[in-house]
Amino acid sequence: MSVRKTGKSWTAFMSYKEGDKTKRKSKAGFRTKKEAELFEAEFISVHKNGNTNGSKLSLFVDYFDNWMAKYEQSGVARQTLITHYTAQKIVHDRLNTYTVEEITKTVFQRFLNDYSIDHAKSTVRTLSVNVGMVLKDAYSEGLIKSDPTFRIKLSGSESKSKETKFLELSDFNNMIDHIEKYPLNKWLFAIYTTALSGMRISETLAITLNDIDEEHQIINVTKSKTAHRPFEFVKPKTNSSIRRIEMPNKWFIQLTRYIDECSPLDEHIFGETTDTKVIGKKLQSLLESIGSAKIISPHGLRHTHASVLISNGIDINYVSARLGHSNVTITQNVYSHLLDSHRKIESEKTMSIFDK
Repeated sequence: MSVRKTGKSWTAFMSYKEGDKTKRKSKAGFRTKKEAELFEAEFISVHKNGNTNGSKLSLFVDYFDNWMAKYEQSGVARQTLITHYTAQKIVHDRLNTYTVEEITKTVFQRFLNDYSIDHAKSTVRTLSVNVGMVLKDAYSEGLIKSDPTFRIKLSGSESKSKETKFLELSDFNNMIDHIEKYPLNKWLFAIYTTALSGMRISETLAITLNDIDEEHQIINVTKSKTAHRPFEFVKPKTNSSIRRIEMPNKWFIQLTRYIDECSPLDEHIFGETTDTKVIGKKLQSLLESIGSAKIISPHGLRHTHASVLISNGIDINYVSARLGHSNVTITQNVYSHLLDSHRKIESEKTMSIFDK
């Protein structure tokens, strides 16, 4: 325990016990030595009494950890917890010197602004929601004087335009041809399967041979693979995601080749430990090797699949059901740019009829 002058202000340094662990905290910015000593004395007094779970002077990271421990026990799905774990790590990295009481709206806004410098606005929004849940509880308990999340402003880079998320038809066909001509492995066949089915990559990675109906040329989608270790195979979030996808004959030809070249297969035919990140790296390498004009993510294969169907005039209701969307409005919103182009073509056809 000590206070020291740092520049023109004073800083208090504290060590305290929490369970079997010794933790440290520093607090800077005191105008006088006396102010730093008073803060230090109060802080240590609170922690000596073991009041670390609800005190205003508890470190915010400790309060966050306690909140997370309770949230984990509330029965929330593991997939939902993933973004909260990410937020928890960011809080530990960036807010580790603040007490609960010190997390004001100004501090929270600056925290989000700093994070937004090199992150997309959608990512910043997710962080704001997850940390905001903890802050609202602290406010409701009276540990913070005012709600730090009230009218918070979000910034960050915009997500990539929709046009960059899918392959041009020529690159799509080149990719398919390339996979069909060269020896298969689980990564290439996962890419091939996702491209021809429009499944989410998490759904592709959950496929077993029992899900494949060769007689009717169908893949039954009944589960998905979680994104992080330890991997789990879980029921999709919505009933509409449970569906039957008709597959072209060429896919079954490649399935036979895959079984011949890559057996023995795991129960989940693309491997029990294969994850999206690995597929993403393999896809990037594949697209670079064929000279693709765009490099997309595995989810971009799903966008490409839908784009090919819409561009060829396939009914939007069928596309929506094939993708597993809960309603056609979602499909229309996601692919509005393609639908607009298609409407323009149909409009020109219509006008040509009456202009004859």
